[in-house]
Order: sequence, then structure tokens, then C-alpha cells
Amino acid sequence: MKTLLETRVEVTQESMQSHISYKFYVPENVEDIVIDFSFHPSHLQDAELAAQIAEQSLRYYGLEDEDRIEEQVNEYLPIKNLLTLSIDDPDGFRGARHSHLSTQKMTIGEKNSSPGVLNKMNQSGLWIFTISVHAIVSETCSMSLKVSATGIEQHVQKLVSIPWQKRPLKRKFPFKIRENEPFDSKHRTDCRWVPSELHSHTYHSDGLQTVKEMVGKAEEMGIEVVAITDHNTVSPLQEMEHVKLQTPIKLLYGLEWTTFYGHVLTIGYKQLQYTDWRCIGPKDIQKGISNIHSHGAIAGIAHPFRIGNPIGTGCHWEFDIEHIDDFDFIEVWNSERPGTLIHNQKAFAFWTDLLNQGYDLPATAGRDWHHNVTEELLLAKTFVQMPTHLSKEKDEYRFVFLESIRRGAMTISYGNPLLLEAQINQKTFTIGDRVSEDGTIHLKAIVEEWHGIENRASVRLYSNLGLLKEEQGVTLVYDCKDKLRWVRAELYADLDKGIELIAFTNPIYFTP
Repeated sequence: MKTLLETRVEVTQESMQSHISYKFYVPENVEDIVIDFSFHPSHLQDAELAAQIAEQSLRYYGLEDEDRIEEQVNEYLPIKNLLTLSIDDPDGFRGARHSHLSTQKMTIGEKNSSPGVLNKMNQSGLWIFTISVHAIVSETCSMSLKVSATGIEQHVQKLVSIPWQKRPLKRKFPFKIRENEPFDSKHRTDCRWVPSELHSHTYHSDGLQTVKEMVGKAEEMGIEVVAITDHNTVSPLQEMEHVKLQTPIKLLYGLEWTTFYGHVLTIGYKQLQYTDWRCIGPKDIQKGISNIHSHGAIAGIAHPFRIGNPIGTGCHWEFDIEHIDDFDFIEVWNSERPGTLIHNQKAFAFWTDLLNQGYDLPATAGRDWHHNVTEELLLAKTFVQMPTHLSKEKDEYRFVFLESIRRGAMTISYGNPLLLEAQINQKTFTIGDRVSEDGTIHLKAIVEEWHGIENRASVRLYSNLGLLKEEQGVTLVYDCKDKLRWVRAELYADLDKGIELIAFTNPIYFTP
């Protein structure tokens, strides 16, 4: 038998006529669910006070008989506390036990469920147990709820016991055949690379800055688009409504789902919109993504390999994923000076594996911006390809920006953007394009006007075949006659901590 939930709560008279709900995950292969529920004291132990309450109630409701008032009072003694339990499984109402007993044991199962509870198979998913506080007549009342399951074993934990611990990103995803998508030249006619910050927080959650302060700093840094993604709240977006009238920066509605099983960056809602993570269990993330998409936003996996529970609760990705390409992007660089961090290096390697398995999941960077205390930072920006003459004031800007992210038309850099082009049969393709042409691929990677790194830098072309070529400096040209599935450019520099990845592009893809 395994304990699924255990809690103890003290309530007062001010808690009367309220409901206390616990939503928790029931795993697979559970046979019966066993409930131990109790509360103490069961009744008001001050006999004199109880008699006064009974008499007062009789008089309040006009039921007193003066000739036998004492007898009437005794009929209602002792005055009891009353707390009852009801249960919802993933399909909805499962049962309720309206009992005056202060200690109860219940069973929920396919057969022989306790009175008040429906007999049926116990489903895996999110269940809700609700304690309804009908009456508290004592000064305080302590209640205890323990939910256990048969059919699964209780694992002995040496450290902190955490109900759900999975690492689904360690498994290989099935190989995916890249679909043939014809190249459309309108994607890159007269375009520019817009420096953007896709992961930011204000004092509305755990940040130390107002929206106005963050936007002011972003202007100093040359950032043109900021997604405001506070943890589990949209209240900063009200402040954003006022600030956006005073800045040339395009501000996007966002929200970071900060769940028990992973963090999801949601960006670009059509309007101020809250999407609820609390109804999503560890196997329900596809349902959550669909909800986010229904409101016009995109969804990406945030910092998937950060340290997790109980230190960084939910920071490590533990949601089960059936179709990883339901996501629109994955944040492979997170925090300040991201190229040096182990969890980002793991994310970058995981992303590379996905590319090799046929998944065109775009990569982003996010500062996870909480404050402006640290000085002289090496910060990464996500440069998003946008039409040069499309005004940020137009509604279309948000849509095109999100489509560029979905398409992978992005390059990430500590400094100026690293660019990549492929020429085949006199046609030119760039980052995020899908190429169906055959022939020799003339590749060119370049960073323009990034002074101070030319003599310390090297450019690499990396593909599904591994490293194609490396060259010192900030420019690389290479003719490739091999059949490629994808290719990206990477820029390294010899900095104070050694050789460090300081920029990379999303790939150019090649379809059969």
C-alpha cells in the first residue's frame, strides 16, 4: 500500500460553510483507494456552553416550548462538529460520505466501495477530495486525512518523499520522417533579425522589478520585443497596458506555467488571458498545450534540465510527453551567461538529439530575467526574423513574430546575430527554411561587426553528420556535397572560463 496524500489541518468557527479541496495525482495500477478521515473534538465539551447554544438556536428558529425547554435542549446535546468528505475522480463526481462519525474509514474501488461511493475502476489522473465544513462548535477543530492505494508499493525514501519523479527526456523519441515543405521566398524578403527577450519576471511573482523598470532596462540593452512571463499570474499584464503606450518596445502577453512537473513558457496571447495549470496532471500536458494554443499563444519547454524537486520545485521537466512536437519551442539556453551552465549544455545536447531524430523543434534562449542587480553580464538574446517594414503597432506583428518562432527563424547570441545561408541551384535559403533542392550546398556562416572577438573566435558548421567544418574567425564558407537533414552554425570564443559557445543558429532543414 502506498500513501498518496496525507494532511492535517486545524479549522476554527470562521471556517464554517466552506470547502477545503485537495487535488492530487493517482497513479496507474491502483486497485482500491483507502481513506482514513477523522476530526477532533467530535463535539463541544463545555456542557454549559453547549446547553446555551442549543437554547439560543431553539429560540432563534421559534421552536422553543417554555414548559419543556430544558428537555428540548437535552434532545440536541451534545452539540457536534460536522465535517464531511466528497470525492471527484477524473470523470467527475465519484461519491460523498455525509456521516456524523468523527472517525471514518472508506474504500473506493471497482467492487465493494463504501456506502455513498460509486463502484467502478479507479482511473489514473487528478482526483479531488473535498472536506466540507458544515459546523464548528468548538473553539478549534483538528482534522486529519490520509489517502492510500493498494496494488502499488510504498518506496522507501532516504531523503524527501516526492510523489512523482520521472525523467522522460532521458528516453529516445521515435524517429520522425521530415515532411517535404516547399520553400516560400516571402519568409525572408526584406527581413531583419529582431533582438528579443522571451523569459522575464516582475515583482508580481518572484522578480524584483516593475514592468516599467524592466522595459527601461530593455531599451538600454537594445531589446525590441519582451514577453512578460510571470509565474502563474497575469496581473503584470495590467501594468503592461499602461507601459506599452510609453515605449517603442513590443510587449507580449505571457505566462510561465510553474507546475509540479515542469515549467512551460506561454507567449503571445491575443489579449490578457489566464490559462490554468492546476487542472493538468503529470500525464495531461497535451491537454494544457491545446488550451494555450486555443488562445492564440505558443508553448515551449522552459529550462528542461534545471535541478528539480524539492530544491527547484518543478524546474526539471518531468511531464510525460507523447508528442514532443506538440510544443512550439524548447528553451535550451536559460539564465545569464548560459553557455557555461551544465543544465543548458544538457538541453543543447538533447535538442541536437531531437534534430537527429527528425524533430524540427526550434530552440530559444531566455534570461529568466528577475532583477538588474548583477553588472557586466554576458546575456543571450533571441533574434527573431521579422519583415523590416512591419510596424510593431500592427496586430499582424504578434502573429508573424509567433510564426517565426514556430518556424525556427531564430538565431541566439551573446552579441550580434550569427547568420547562416545555404545556396543550392542559385536559390538562397536561411535559418528556419525547409529545402527540397538537390545539389551541392554552398554554406556561409558569418557574424558582422562584433568587435573584440575576431581573434578569439571560431565558427563551426554542425549537422546530422556531425561537425562539417571549423574555421578561426567569424566567417566560414563551405561546399557540402553530402546529403544533409539539417545544418546549423555555432560560434565559440576563448573567454575567461575557456572555450565557450557564445552563439548558435537554428537549423536550415533539408527534406527528402
